[in-house]
This record gives sequence, structure tokens and C-alpha cells, in this order.
Amino acid sequence: MDKLTEILALMQDQMERQESMLMLMQKQQKDTSESFLRALEMMEARMNGANPAAVKYSIFDSLCRRIDKFNFDAENGRTFDIWFKRFKDVFDNDCTELSEQEEARLLVSRLDEDCHQLFCGSIAPRSPSELSWDEAVATMDRLFGSAKTLFRRWFECFKIMYDHQDFNSYEKLVRTRCSDAKFDSISFDGLQRLVYVAGFQGAEFADYRTRLLRKLDQGDNITIKDLTAECQLIKSYKEDARMLENTANPNIAINYVGRKRKRRNFNLKQKPRSRKEFNALRNPRSDKQESLPPSRPQTRRNSARSCQIKSIKDALRKDAQPHLEVEVNGRPLKLLLDTGAMITLISESSWKKLGRPQLQKFNTIVNAANGSRIPTKGYILANFVLRSSDGRQHRGQGCCYVTEKLDIFGWEWIQKIPELVEPLQKYISGVTIVADPAASCREEIVAKLKINYADVFRSGLGRCTKTKATLQLKPDAHPISKKKRPVPFAYVAALDEEIDRLLAEQVLSPVDYSAWAAPIVVVKKSNGTLRLCADFSTGLNDALMLHQHPLPTPDDVFTKLNGGTTFTQIDFADAYLQIEVDDEAKELLTINTHRGLLRYNRLPFGVKSAPGIFQQIIDSMICGLEGCAAYLDDVIVTGRNIEEHVANLEALFKRISDYGFRVRVDKCNFLMPQLRYLGNIIDSTGRRPDPAKIEVIRKMPNPTDIGQVRSFLGVLNYYGHFISEMRQLRAPLDDLLRKNAPFKWSAECQDAFQRAKDVLASDLLLTHYDPSKEIVIAADASQYGLGAVISHRLSDGTEKAIHHASRSLTAAERNYGQVEKEALAITFALRKFHRYIYGRHFKLVTDHKPLLAIFGSKKGVPVYTANRLQRWALIVKNYDFTIEYRHTTNFGQADALSRLIAE
Repeated sequence: MDKLTEILALMQDQMERQESMLMLMQKQQKDTSESFLRALEMMEARMNGANPAAVKYSIFDSLCRRIDKFNFDAENGRTFDIWFKRFKDVFDNDCTELSEQEEARLLVSRLDEDCHQLFCGSIAPRSPSELSWDEAVATMDRLFGSAKTLFRRWFECFKIMYDHQDFNSYEKLVRTRCSDAKFDSISFDGLQRLVYVAGFQGAEFADYRTRLLRKLDQGDNITIKDLTAECQLIKSYKEDARMLENTANPNIAINYVGRKRKRRNFNLKQKPRSRKEFNALRNPRSDKQESLPPSRPQTRRNSARSCQIKSIKDALRKDAQPHLEVEVNGRPLKLLLDTGAMITLISESSWKKLGRPQLQKFNTIVNAANGSRIPTKGYILANFVLRSSDGRQHRGQGCCYVTEKLDIFGWEWIQKIPELVEPLQKYISGVTIVADPAASCREEIVAKLKINYADVFRSGLGRCTKTKATLQLKPDAHPISKKKRPVPFAYVAALDEEIDRLLAEQVLSPVDYSAWAAPIVVVKKSNGTLRLCADFSTGLNDALMLHQHPLPTPDDVFTKLNGGTTFTQIDFADAYLQIEVDDEAKELLTINTHRGLLRYNRLPFGVKSAPGIFQQIIDSMICGLEGCAAYLDDVIVTGRNIEEHVANLEALFKRISDYGFRVRVDKCNFLMPQLRYLGNIIDSTGRRPDPAKIEVIRKMPNPTDIGQVRSFLGVLNYYGHFISEMRQLRAPLDDLLRKNAPFKWSAECQDAFQRAKDVLASDLLLTHYDPSKEIVIAADASQYGLGAVISHRLSDGTEKAIHHASRSLTAAERNYGQVEKEALAITFALRKFHRYIYGRHFKLVTDHKPLLAIFGSKKGVPVYTANRLQRWALIVKNYDFTIEYRHTTNFGQADALSRLIAE
């Protein structure tokens, strides 16, 4: 029997060998026939007198039919190197009639649609036809290589086990795996690294493994000492995270939601003088008598402060808080009214009073306002009755959640009682209850991201490793060199320090000569340091061609975010300065300083082409990523659930790390239930208009004099094209402007004013933001405040508002001169509407003529301008606009917003 088995195995082996030889012969025959057919086609083309272009086209077409399309799928082993090996013989031997660039074009043409899009994005702003053969092959190898790390390939080799297959197949498996693992290039140091990382086994060392594997992928120059240093860094991060977790006061773990709200009823201006007094203020429910240290005598002042503390403690006692007598399932309960609590909670003792009704399972985690977790035992569906002081009953039904000690009447039940909600609506605009599904895991997810992508969160300036920025001059452009501006003597030392810092970070480099030079403006920041800013409005921006890469529209972004439940907003640190510029652009970016000529090596803020260049690079970076959209340096990520969101975040941060960028963690928002973006609020239900767009109109107070009435009527005049029956609407207000008529605000005036506000705040006068339409920004200042409107100018010349904004002037700002107030209004408008206008041309409208010389001059900021105006002018100069003057009588849309400010 054994002999028979051996004979059968031998016969099977011979049959497999014969089958393999047959397949090889068939392949050779196919290749020979294809080569023969191609030769015949070429001979026929030459015999028929075809021109060289036709012959070359025939060759190109024949090769395209022979080379399959490349479809990248790293997980299933469809990588570029495997595909290229398959057709390498064709490229080496059958492309001799093609030039190097034609051969590269053939290679690119065999990419499928997705791969071709990613390839073109990675080489932007160059086109595929500009690449050499070697560049095209190297780029594809980088983009479409194996997704497996080198360490994973090593590890898979050592996991190979013989599993009763035939020996030839086993030999093939070993050869393939070892070749893929590149063992021929491993050194003794590499073997040490392999053993070092392989020792981190078990779930507790998962973070270490992930970081060390990423470290190994950075190159062969990583030593075992580098791995040890990385482990020490991870350990330090973990200890810091544990320290932050342990700083929470355990006594407030069960405080009700909203406990830390400010209480304005008491005077807390005096700072406590002892540790015990401070604790008394922080723990107002403590019943212990706190006294001053014996070394401090009880003076009248100290005694008064002790009395003050005692009164606060008394005022905040449990019986002084807003409790409601609520009948729940027929049993009276005393619940604390808390409009900040999303749900209603009852204590275990209250649950027992209700007769211990059966609890339903509740898997969602409940957190207090301070982030601490509130354990819940389950929930019940209850009927409740709330009796008002006049004896009326208000009934409702809702869920209440059983906890250990808390009894809270939350918003879920409050909104079922109109008599409670309506008074709140007068003071709360756009109340929206948004669940936060990521509240319990947000900190943990962010902590892991910081560990796994420490290079992305590291302080300092990042550097894009994929491409460099190129600036294109207009055909008729000629060099413009401006002389340096004088620097105040008091600023010289601080300016030298700032220049030295930029030189050390290689943002600037000194040069001896340049045909181009822009002056600088030195601005003092609020922290006392100086900011060095180049004024490229003096010539370079007019000479540059606009980088033609479209910025995404809001609809583009919202489409990519559809279906998301949580949202993350990523902000880059000094985004433009993370992009290097090429050598030709460096000469254009020369600045003239008191220390001579300095040249930017990075893309500075204020260059006209910068937004388009940066958007193109960011689009290439996020190409192919799910649930990810970007508008300039603002990247938004989402997912249909937490798991998908985290996976999308991981993919994005891997791309950010690969590109060499760094982010500013303090400006990022992770896994938020909603975000504000371009005048809309995005959440799990989709998008809706932001109530803030008309908030200043809705809160506009009643006019108190003729001047304010005239300003409000100016708004009605401005939007009169869109308001029917205008004269009837404004008639009572027009009567106030009659000559010698006393100012009397009657009920008719109040009704007309309110109806006019309702019209102004309605959708009738608002339009959606459309980047294809002309944008107009109007800003104005009064002695009371600032007003601004961003609008679209329609084809008939009329303007329709997108967003209104206003704010009151501070006490210091009211002392500004009028030109400074008007300039402040413009900077307020640009900052408020930055996301709408940055990178796009718009019209800036003012009713103050002196600002045309300051903000509209092509000669740059006047050197005699006050420091405050210089700082604002530099903010304004970073935008692409044309400034227009409009008489005050035709400036009602912004004038009224600045004069009628809600206190």
C-alpha cells in the first residue's frame, strides 16, 4: 500500500511538471506570435508608405493591447513592482522604437482611473508628459508599492510552516517571501532591530509596537539606540496622560451637569488669601467651619471676607437650588431643574419610591459636564405631572435614567412643557440638543493619535516632502525692487531676534543680490514680540499669474461629509510655511531689511498664488481617503460611526505624516457632534443654516433717537428691491423723521420695527454662498460698534446678504480716531468672513475715503501710518480685493449694524 501511494505521488508530481512546462510553452508561443504580428504591422506600415507618426502610433497601440491595465490592490498583492516585473520584458525589448518620454507616457496610460488620478496629484504642478522614464517608474513604485512594512515581511518569513504541500510549491513560497523581505540587504544592525521589536508582545505593548514599526519604516539608518529613545518617549507620554487623568477632583464625580456655571449673584472679586478659603469657594457644600490660619489676625477686612464666604455657602446650599415638585408615575419626587442636563435622572432611592419598576438596558455612557462618568443602572419610561403655582397641570412622558444619587429634571423633559421652554427661547437662539457619541472615548483616541503620530504633533515647523511650490510670472512682468523701510530704534533688537529665529529654521536665507525685493513691515504682537511681514502688494502680487486650481465649494465639501455622525477638524501649524518653494521662486520672494536682502525658502502668507498652490497640494494628499474633505488648511474628517471615523482619522494622519506636515493640536477639534462651516452647521442630520447669520438683525434693539431710526431705514432702502409693500412697512418710522416732530416711540413704531426686522432676518433677504458669484464685503463703524455684511452681487447689480455680523466697541476702542475705527471695522469683517473670501477676489466697500490710501495703495503701507494701522493693513493686504468708496447715504446695510448694537 505504501508503495502504491509513493507511485501515485510520483505520477502526480510528473503531471504537475508537465502542466507547468505546457503553460510555459503556451506563453512563449503567445509572445512569439505577438512579436511576429507586431513586426508584420510595422513592415506593412512601411511598405504602404505610412509616415513615421502613423508607424509610431501603430506601435503604441499594439503595446497598449499587450500590456494590461494596472489596478492597485496592496492587500491582495496587486502592487506596482509585481505588475512591472510581469511586463518588464515588453518595456525592455519591444519599446525600442519609442523615445524615453514616449515610453513613460505608455507606462502612465496603463494606470486605471483611480491610480491615474492619484499619480497626477502626486506630481502636481507637473504633468505626466514632463516626466522621464526613471521618474515615472520611481513615482509609481512609491505610490503603489506594498502596504506591508519591511518588518511585517520579515516576520511573515519566520512564520512560514510546511503544510503537506508538494516541495516545489513550498520552495516557491519560501523564495517569494524571502525575496519580498529583502534579506540580502539586512545587516547586523537590522537583525538587532528585528529582534528588539519582536520582543514587544502582548496587548499592553501595542502602542510601543505601533510606534516602533513606524520608526523602522523611516529608513535603514535607524539604530537600536533610536528605538530605545522612542520607547522612553512613549513611556513619558503615557505618564503625562495618567497624571492629567488623576488631577480630576473625585468629589465632583457625581456633580450635576452644568455645575461649573458662573454665578453672577455674588461678588467674587476679592481673591481668597488662604488655601482653606480657596477650598471653601471650590466646595460650597462643605459644612465644616473654615478659619484663617492662627498667624493671621481676624481683622475687620478678613472677618468680612469670612462672612462673605459663609453667605456664599449658605446661598449655594441644596435647599437654595431650583428644585421642582414632580409627580412621576403617581408618586411625588423632588428633582433639581437643570437646563444643561440632556436627560432626566432619578436616584436609586427615588426609583424605590416608585415601586422598583423594571429597568430597561441602557448601553450608552453618561458623562457629567466635567467629563466624569455617571454610572446608570438602566431606564424606565415614566409619566410625569408638573403643577404650576396657579394650579395648572402640565403632563408629559419620557425616559428617566436611574443613577446612584442624582435627581435631575433635564432638557428632555423640559422641552415637553411649552411654559418652560418659551421663556428660555427669548434668551437662547437656535437651541439644538446634540448628542455626543464620542464623549467617552475622545481623550483616549486623541492620546493614541499623539503617540502613534508624534512627528505630526511635534512642535516646530513641518516640511512638505512631496513637492515644492512654483510661482509663475505674467509674460509682461518685470522685476520690482523696493528700498528698505526704516525700523524704529526700539524695535531693532527684537527684530534681529526674530530674523535669527527664521534663519535658524531655514525659513529665510541671506543673499547678496536680487532683482526683486519687497519691503517689510514690523508689527508688535500682543505678547510683546515682533512679527516680520513682507509687503508683496508693492509689486510682486500684480506680476504673478494666479495659480489656477479651483478652491472647493461648500457643496463639494458637504457631499463628501454626507452620512457622518461625528466630525473632526484639523488645523495645520503655519500651513503655508510648511511648503518649500523652488529656486526660481526664491528670488521672487526676496525682502529688503535693515540687515540686507533675505530670501524666503518657504511659501509665505500674503503671496497671491499661495491659496491655490496649497489647496492643490492638500487635494493630492487626501486623494482617495474616505470621509475626508479640505478647504485650504482646514481639513474635516467624518465617519458613519466611531470605528469608521477613527479608521479615517488614522488614514489621514498617515498621509499627513508621509507628506511631512505638522498640525496645531490646540486648534483641532476631534470627534465633535457638530461643526460650523461656511455659514452652515454640520451634524449627523446633515447641514442647516447657522442662526448666527441673522443673529445681529434679530437682536437689534429699538432705536432711541432720530439718528438710529435713519440708520435702520437705510437698511430698508438698501434691500428695498426684495421687500414688497415697502412704504406700508416703514410708514410709522418715516413719520418720526418729519421736521419738528417730537421723537415718540409708539406701539405702531414698535410693530413696524419688529415686522421689518422679521423680514430682514428671513430667508427672503439671505442667499446661499456661491463661489462663482461676485463677493462684496461692506464694513462700517460708529461711536457704538462695528457692522459688517458679506453679500453676493447679482447680475442686475443688486446685492443679497449671505451673513451679517456686528459687535460693540470696547472702552479703549471708543477712544480711537474715526479712521482707526473704520479700519478696525474692515479687519473685523475680514476675520469674520475669512473662510468665505480667502483665496478669492472680492470687492471691499467703505464709506471712509482715507482708507483708500491706506488699504488700496499699490505702494504698500505708508511708513508714517500708526503701528495699529500698520498691523491691520498687513492683515488686509493678505487678501485679494478691490476697494470701493460708497457714500454714507448708500451704505445702509453696514451702517445700521454698527449703530444698532444689542448690549
